[in-house]
Amino acid sequence: MGVTYMGLDCLADKKDPLYQHFHTVSQEKVPWTHQPWYGLVTVYFAVATIFVAMVKCFWYMWKDHRYIVSERKLPSILTSFVNVTTAYCRLFGYQQVPELFVRYLSLPTSLGSLIYSIIASGYLLCFCLVPHFWYRQCRGFGSPPLAVRAGIMSTALTPFLLSLSGKVNFITTLTGISYEKLNWLHQFVGVAALVLALIHTIPFIYQPLQEGGVENLAKVNKDYLYVTGWPATVFIILLCALFKKQVREKMYELSFHLHWIMGLGYVAALGVHVYDQLDQQHYIWATAAIWAAQWVCRVVLKTFCRPGSGFFRLREAEIRRLGENVFEVSIDSIKGFSWRPGQHCFIRFVNRRILDSHPFSIATVKEDDKLRFIIVPKEGLTRELYAELEREVAVTKRVLLDGPYGGTFRNHLAFDSVLLMATGSGVTVTLPYLLSLVKETKSVTRVIDFRWIVRHESDIGWIKYELNEALEAAGKKLRIHIYVAEEDASKAKTTTEKDSWSGKEKSLSETSEDALLNQGMQVTYGRPDVHDIMAEYRSGLLRRNLIVSSGSDLMKRTVSQAAAEFQVDIVSTNKHQPFIEEVYLHTESFGW
Repeated sequence: MGVTYMGLDCLADKKDPLYQHFHTVSQEKVPWTHQPWYGLVTVYFAVATIFVAMVKCFWYMWKDHRYIVSERKLPSILTSFVNVTTAYCRLFGYQQVPELFVRYLSLPTSLGSLIYSIIASGYLLCFCLVPHFWYRQCRGFGSPPLAVRAGIMSTALTPFLLSLSGKVNFITTLTGISYEKLNWLHQFVGVAALVLALIHTIPFIYQPLQEGGVENLAKVNKDYLYVTGWPATVFIILLCALFKKQVREKMYELSFHLHWIMGLGYVAALGVHVYDQLDQQHYIWATAAIWAAQWVCRVVLKTFCRPGSGFFRLREAEIRRLGENVFEVSIDSIKGFSWRPGQHCFIRFVNRRILDSHPFSIATVKEDDKLRFIIVPKEGLTRELYAELEREVAVTKRVLLDGPYGGTFRNHLAFDSVLLMATGSGVTVTLPYLLSLVKETKSVTRVIDFRWIVRHESDIGWIKYELNEALEAAGKKLRIHIYVAEEDASKAKTTTEKDSWSGKEKSLSETSEDALLNQGMQVTYGRPDVHDIMAEYRSGLLRRNLIVSSGSDLMKRTVSQAAAEFQVDIVSTNKHQPFIEEVYLHTESFGW
């Protein structure tokens, strides 16, 4: 049975003059040419978000600089208001979403990110679904308004979707938020574009079915816009469905290469679909321009094509075994290469899996004039490299460096108290912060609390010389506490011997229970309770506090939850506590 309107059949009476009159009335009521406005409101929301993040970035960069170079007076009324407002935001923002929801619903890990996702989703869905009409009385009166505005809003998200996919991107440049911290937002924008694309598609299927059944749908499916729309829809469905965290963990390299290939396919297919339709091709050109600019910047600023001494230069890397199931990669030829604590590089081994590149945190500071990476092998490339070291003491490989990336825009030297928390090889993130804090003369830091959880006592040997160097330079302001989790119960005690690690010639066996670093260093045997560590740190908070956490997801969640609770000490007044202005958390994880 067909659909009629005012006595006219929506399919059979298309040539009737009255049908044409109703077509004109429908277009006057809901103009097709007015629909691009919904693309603009989508862009406005994204730009407003970037602007707020940019203002926050500049505000804290200015505050950090001023705290280092000027007299540290009590904050003004405006600054106090911002501090308290920020503390309230972090009180909720640092809270962690239950892991079950994160894993199976692909929600962001922090409550702050989830709240933003809900607000953005509400904004987009309200602008898409609330305006009426959804459908015109007959399909022949024009495209369904719901479908048109949803499609335009989905297309308007494309420049931001592609920008967020880049390691070098303009959003990171403006906001100081590293690309891996934006990965959840890239996934959210992708899902938002998919949902809007499906809302766009459904009316174009539903209304022809209502008016003429499957036969009518088959007929309209031969239309150019239908034919060109399906490839773009299929691409974005595959992009959102096949590249979740669980998939990436199983086949990182394959999923990475398929992802960018499908991404380019999606943009190309979408460009063909929307070209010359209400000027929507401008979003595609903007996407292409952003992608090209970011790619050029990455090639010139981050890869072996950067101008200067590193131009098209392969670097020699020495790979040496450090212990059971761990090895290091050292690169001495780093002229023209600069980095900050907490940053990482992608390393490509030229003579082995040239297409594969893996991210590794830099375990040194720029004053050391070398790059050092401590690697615990997993599957694939790193396992193959470790297998070579079972036959040789050390091997040399030619590598290409891509980076550095990551870190935080905050100045770690501008905090009175710094807690560095790491598990296992996550120490490659916290160690450069430690070395920088003890070496930089402009640091205002008064307390450095370095905590490291390892499986075996022998793991301490990975960085024993660096710890000795830090203790000699920092003196009493540095406390080092190492927890050996998987040792025999008979050693379940804390060691603070007076013998120090004093020379590089000492063997690892000599740095055991009978010869450990002193001067504030403790080694505790047994798995620690991270809640207790965080409670202990909370009792000694100073005016400005920085927490850097790197390692297991479980520790990251515990530390983040504790950092959220610390914000209460800022918003509440207690005459028995020192003045606390800020507790800032920075976490590192390659689980994205």
